[in-house]
Amino acid sequence: MSRCVALQTHLASVIEALVHAAIAEMCKLTDVEALSGLTSDASKDQRKYTETEARMKTEKEEKMKRFASVMEVLGNEALGKIIKLVDESKLLLNLECKTFSGKRAKRPGCILNILSAGGLEEEHSYDGSARSLEMKTDHESVAVTEDRPESPVVLAVTIRDEFGKVDLKSITAGHLSNTSEDGVASVLPEDGSELPQEAVALFGKRSFICCDCGKSFSSHSNLKSHQRIHTGEKPFGCGLCGKAFAHKQSLSDHQRVHSGEKPFVCKICDKSFGKAAHLKTHEIIHTGEKPFACNVCGKRFNIAQNLSRHQLTHTGEKEFKCSVCQKSFTRAVTLKTHQLIHTGQKPYSCVSCGKAFRHAVNLRNHERIHTGLRPFSCDLCGKTFRQAVNLKIHKRIHTGEKPFSCKECGKSFSQQSSLITHSRTHSGEKPFGCNYCDKWFNNSNSLKLHQRVHTGEKPYYCEQCDKYFSQGSHLRTHKRHIHGGGKQYICDKCGKRYADPRNLKLHKCFYA
Repeated sequence: MSRCVALQTHLASVIEALVHAAIAEMCKLTDVEALSGLTSDASKDQRKYTETEARMKTEKEEKMKRFASVMEVLGNEALGKIIKLVDESKLLLNLECKTFSGKRAKRPGCILNILSAGGLEEEHSYDGSARSLEMKTDHESVAVTEDRPESPVVLAVTIRDEFGKVDLKSITAGHLSNTSEDGVASVLPEDGSELPQEAVALFGKRSFICCDCGKSFSSHSNLKSHQRIHTGEKPFGCGLCGKAFAHKQSLSDHQRVHSGEKPFVCKICDKSFGKAAHLKTHEIIHTGEKPFACNVCGKRFNIAQNLSRHQLTHTGEKEFKCSVCQKSFTRAVTLKTHQLIHTGQKPYSCVSCGKAFRHAVNLRNHERIHTGLRPFSCDLCGKTFRQAVNLKIHKRIHTGEKPFSCKECGKSFSQQSSLITHSRTHSGEKPFGCNYCDKWFNNSNSLKLHQRVHTGEKPYYCEQCDKYFSQGSHLRTHKRHIHGGGKQYICDKCGKRYADPRNLKLHKCFYA
């Protein structure tokens, strides 16, 4: 592994040296062009000479900047491709230390041959004002005869035209094109405009590409983390429950389930969350924003996940099937919850009375019986409820909404459970039987009330006279006639009387 890292480091220095050398060569070429232009113009008059000098100086600076930008991008791209090749193919290049002793090694005369990464860094600056390279004679650069100590092989990178000469103009000619596997194509626009941001992103920012799906990343570590999706590798395991994760951050988020830590707090309602994503989703509740709309029925949702879940109701798609009873579900979590019916497992227990539940939400609703908490209040009549769904059903009394209709007789109901119970009057079905007698009922609530006749249970208590009742309606009737003084609440429009003030509020007077 150390050899691979060393190779990558050395390749990085080589490519950087290539950039330095190319910039310096461009400086020399622009200097030559400027001098030739100035000589011809100076023979005419001093004024044109001054204007030409300023123009050529500006053009030289612009060319230097553009060329420096292009070569830097090309260098970054070449480096990314080389490192990617080494890392992904797992081939440790067999580059052994070689010497030039006893041999006459011919040094190429091209200015872009990289013979010493360190030497080039010293010879050329990187701020666009690089010094021109020394022009060496042929006999100075033909051969190297002295012995050299062993050193790693240094790659030579040369840009030549078809005649073997350095061709820097080919780099800046033509429009922006993609790179090939063998070399790097031109990236500078023909009109001399600035390099597009897309080209910078392509060449210098995301050089690490997944071989399985083609997705690109800006670093090798991000690519390695992504590839666990394809391999299924989960190297991070929870020490408490053994659950494994592909990413370290996912493990950290999971461990908060055991610790109970909820570091992300809503600034509006102070509710805490274990994940930042959950807090972000929650905050949409306060804004009231529902940006995701169903294209079938127009119903809107505050998060995309809820919209996707809702759309399954239109398609009828239920891809999650129970292996025991073959019942299908639209969500995996719903299937998982359903399977608890077959196992009989009830993992959520009340600490006050020990009653167990299959769902955490049912436990939370049950606990409000012990605490007396009824957080959901009707804004029309003031009645309170332990669950939001009960408040929603209750409000249909005020609105008169009855969305559930019987297909047999057309009768409508405000609750689905009422429709199910009613439909049994047509079918004659009575699935709920009493354990004490042979009586059967079409709904569980009627059975529950009936069984109190056998058990003697009277859970409803009058605080004024200490009397008990088996049904809530019996207690209300008792209070109205015995302690309430009759029907003392009168409608001022029609004169109708009520014993309960809530019934008066619910009263829809014809004359109102």
